[in-house]
Amino acid sequence: MTLILEGERHTIAVPEGETILSAALGAGLYVESSCEVGDCGTCKLRRLSGAAEQDNDMGLTDEEVEAGYVLCCVGRPQGPGLVLSDER
Repeated sequence: MTLILEGERHTIAVPEGETILSAALGAGLYVESSCEVGDCGTCKLRRLSGAAEQDNDMGLTDEEVEAGYVLCCVGRPQGPGLVLSDER
């Protein structure tokens, strides 16, 4: 998985079943977060490519879901090629 945070690209491995947020923090990357259960939307990143599943998307508006945002605290990559960005 690739994260683009503050303009810098970071490619990290995400063990199966681990959330994007957990993998990012484990790799020493900072992703802003708060509730960590998918309700607040603080950890949302925009999906540029690839696929992710989320246990809960209550922290996203319908427009954000359509625009491809993913909640990192409850999101997990689905296959290779996931690229997420913090650019709004």
